[in-house]
Amino acid sequence: MTAIRRLPSLPRVSTEQLWSALGLPAVTLAMVLYFASQSPNFLTVGNAQNLGRNMAALAVLAIGQAFVIVLGEIDISQGAIVGLATIMAALAMQDVGAIGMLAAPLIGLTVGLVNGLLVASFFVHSVIITIGTLTTVRGIAFELSGGQPVTGDFSEAFTWIGTGFVGPFPAPFVIALGVCVIAILVVRFTRFGPWLYATGGNEEASRLAGLPVTRLKIAAFGISGLMAGIAGLILAARIESGQPNLGAGLELQAIAAAVIGGMALAGGRGALAGVLLGVVVLTVLQNGLDITNVSSFTQQIISGLIIILAVVVDQLRGGGVLARWRRRPGRARVPTGPTTGPADKK
Repeated sequence: MTAIRRLPSLPRVSTEQLWSALGLPAVTLAMVLYFASQSPNFLTVGNAQNLGRNMAALAVLAIGQAFVIVLGEIDISQGAIVGLATIMAALAMQDVGAIGMLAAPLIGLTVGLVNGLLVASFFVHSVIITIGTLTTVRGIAFELSGGQPVTGDFSEAFTWIGTGFVGPFPAPFVIALGVCVIAILVVRFTRFGPWLYATGGNEEASRLAGLPVTRLKIAAFGISGLMAGIAGLILAARIESGQPNLGAGLELQAIAAAVIGGMALAGGRGALAGVLLGVVVLTVLQNGLDITNVSSFTQQIISGLIIILAVVVDQLRGGGVLARWRRRPGRARVPTGPTTGPADKK
């Protein structure tokens, strides 16, 4: 009798991979077609440039947020860091000129490292820590600025960051793209990336395996803060001023973009490239609503529903808080097959 050869099984495709490869592009295409049918100004070069300029800051923030989400943490302070970064950069440029722009990423990195140190040292959930940081940092921003925008005769190099072009591409888009590519390369081609995902997947096992879990957490929050500082610099350059509440609410959009892009809130899963697709979806939606004259109040409602939907989708993927609850030791499955216990060994 001729033996039947079994065909090799196809590699299993995860829900996140399928969603990033097919779902997000399909959603984006559907929105583009809809908004194009509603307004002749949507599919124009000028609007495409506006899209690139508008998505720059959110893309940088979402990539920074993704480093934290991989660990199963959340950085709520990003928006406040953006506001403080704009104030610090504007004040510094008033004193020392264009070199003062560096104050934005530096203050972002500093606050991020403090967040990471507090989370890693005191084992308090990052949401609690970063809510406290958000309040503190926003208060400092308002104190330094007196609650007023900080303006001045800033250099052309600064204004170019927000309004300039590199060929046909807006400068903010090019800067954000460069930052995001560097982040993806770091995760892909250094041991920092695998260590980060391993810690997010199982922190205790990673600690027992000798991974520097504390330093990884501090570094991840440092990167999140650094990205918030860079985003603040981009936004400040666009409006040529520093404003203490400029980044209010952006942290929620960054979290939504990351989750929509496939990052699991429970940690350990997701790709940075998918996060960028999530940013594209949110930016196209926002731009389309603006160009079709949807009221700002309705846009707030839609934004809130999108955040809720992102969390629900994450739960359905098995990457949220419910997944952590299912993985508790008390809910471990009891083997149904025969087992050999100590009493059976002679």
